Amino acid sequence: MKKEFFVSLVFMFFLIPSIAFADTLYQENANDTACLGTWDFLSPCSNVYDSNWDNSGFAGFLEKVNITLVYIKPDNALNATWLIGDYDNEAGNRFTNYTLDIPSDCWDANEENISFIAESEDVNVTGNRYLTSKWMCYNGSWKTLATFDHSGDYEHLLVEEGIYWELSEPEEEEEEQGLLSSVLLPILPLMFVLLIIINLVAIAQREKGLTPNRILSIALIVVLAVVMVIAITSLI
Repeated sequence: MKKEFFVSLVFMFFLIPSIAFADTLYQENANDTACLGTWDFLSPCSNVYDSNWDNSGFAGFLEKVNITLVYIKPDNALNATWLIGDYDNEAGNRFTNYTLDIPSDCWDANEENISFIAESEDVNVTGNRYLTSKWMCYNGSWKTLATFDHSGDYEHLLVEEGIYWELSEPEEEEEEQGLLSSVLLPILPLMFVLLIIINLVAIAQREKGLTPNRILSIALIVVLAVVMVIAITSLI
């Protein structure tokens, strides 16, 4: 019976936290892209938006190129974080991802969308490929968020990018969440207490040599499971 009591507690422990609400959305590809300049023949601009984080795109010999990426904001977007991928052969041919916070001036520049530019330039200082990269957002002009630039014969290539939207709850979901909070959640602690009492009584009955009444305990667990399923289903 003590084992059954423990299982019941575990069930309740996971019940309340399981009712959660997502507030982040990842978008892999921009709604609009535009490539400018002469890119390397084997590493074209399309490599930067093909959803493959294991290849890269960069400028052709002594060229300066860029890709413009425009994301349409979801209706309930509050802010966003830009995920970018950089290739660094100075660090041993390493692919590294970075998250860049989007400044408020770039976020507020347009109500409907947000624009970025990823730039690659072949400076060729010592006769070898010397590629730098720069990542920018639009705030009326282009504001630099990150620059990867080394002295020497090293390369920084444009790998890939995506965006994490920070979302508010849609109005309909907010109403449902309010109903859940005002009606269901206050009942859950009471059910939890009742479950503990029933199990303690059953344990006491067992110790006295009586047959514990498991019906109420099982019925309560079933009721809790049904309430949980109904609550989650109403939010889908």
